Amino acid sequence: MKAKYVTFLFDPTSGRPLPGTLHRQPDPLQPEGAEQWKVIRDGGRVELIAQVDGATTEIGTARWRDGNLEDLESIAPHAVTDAQWRQVEVALRENVKDAPKPAPAPAPAYEQALDDHVAVGLAEPTARTYITFHLDLSADRMNRAVPATVTYKPDDRPLPNDFVWKVVCDMNGGVVVSRKAGRKLKVVGTAHWHVPERQPTSLGRLAHRVERRPSTPNENQWAMIEAALMAELAKPAAIEAAKRPDPTTVAIPAPPPGAKQLGVRKPEITGRELRTARLIFGAVLLVAAVAVGGLVMCTRRKDTPPMPPPVPASVEVRIATAATFGDALAIAKPAMSGTADPLSPAAIQLAHYTKLRWVDVSGANATTHAEAVATPAAARGELMCTAGEISQIARRDVDGRWVYVGHLRSDDGERFAFAAVGTGGDLGERMPAKLCGAVIGVRGTTVALFGLFDLPENRMPLVEK
Repeated sequence: MKAKYVTFLFDPTSGRPLPGTLHRQPDPLQPEGAEQWKVIRDGGRVELIAQVDGATTEIGTARWRDGNLEDLESIAPHAVTDAQWRQVEVALRENVKDAPKPAPAPAPAYEQALDDHVAVGLAEPTARTYITFHLDLSADRMNRAVPATVTYKPDDRPLPNDFVWKVVCDMNGGVVVSRKAGRKLKVVGTAHWHVPERQPTSLGRLAHRVERRPSTPNENQWAMIEAALMAELAKPAAIEAAKRPDPTTVAIPAPPPGAKQLGVRKPEITGRELRTARLIFGAVLLVAAVAVGGLVMCTRRKDTPPMPPPVPASVEVRIATAATFGDALAIAKPAMSGTADPLSPAAIQLAHYTKLRWVDVSGANATTHAEAVATPAAARGELMCTAGEISQIARRDVDGRWVYVGHLRSDDGERFAFAAVGTGGDLGERMPAKLCGAVIGVRGTTVALFGLFDLPENRMPLVEK
């Protein structure tokens, strides 16, 4: 039988794999810091790898036999606890195809069509709170929920484009995922948010997943949805929303049959009480007039300080809110200088522009490598494409967004430094790649580009994959 291979990044703190890192062939992803491990299962051998003092080191080995980890061994001076080994074992069982699968739980019974965004009828509520948000499939961060759209009551705001889906999780745990279809929403998948007994809501998992079309949502997109739900349900606002009663279920009890209805007695005011009330009302008016007059006099005597000038928005905020990629390049142009550092100041600023699409960078070449080297100032912000072999690539975090940085030598021997957003797929060193983007710096004969790799995930909306 052919040996099974699987690898993924693992969070030893939460005991969960990191979404989007699962591969069934060798990949270049490496753990970043002590908060990440890399798990590799090659046939019957399992390895745990971590970064120790800046170097990638093997910290533990085990044997995978009949769906269980055996012969556990921690490599000194590192100590992998039994609880952590069990968490790794559970993660492998969920992701290895030949692992024994538990018997499926009965699917929840829905009383109405999920196309109407109604998911009710579960025996016991498991989500404990209602939450809905927009999910940005093109974002390069672990939690792809759009912060401004997260709300704890039904929300009808429209989806902006095909790269954004709507996720609804009701108080019964029914999860509905929809995409834009003209002016309406179309359901692409449904699931159930299952929370273990006496556990926080954020520790739930997606179960009973149903796809309306094959591979839509695919495994990677389901992982995005699950990661966003876990992150949002763990926030204080969601925890507080779960404590509030559902306004749709609160009702005023009717009086019991035969109960006596008490009327309201009409007050009777005597002439003496009326005269006293008039005197009090007049005194109140007099005091109010004196107070207002004094306040006006004091205001006239004081010089009102001038209002402070408004604080200008930062470059990063202006780029994040730019209407087009061309506008973002114009804002970042002052930071483009004579440097070919892949993660230059201009690249860091442009990484905040989250609306970059393949059509923004894949047009006709406005410049060439030779022209950029000859006239660097004129080439800044101009678009071009190149194809060749990656000599170096790494993934960096820029304010919560992944950016792939490195160097590439074109088929003509030209040198490029790059900072690429979107996805890097399975690209690694000494692998062919095509890159399109804007020139953001030139140093010597090396031209720095900011853009996207030519990959299917970057070329078309993920909802159409």
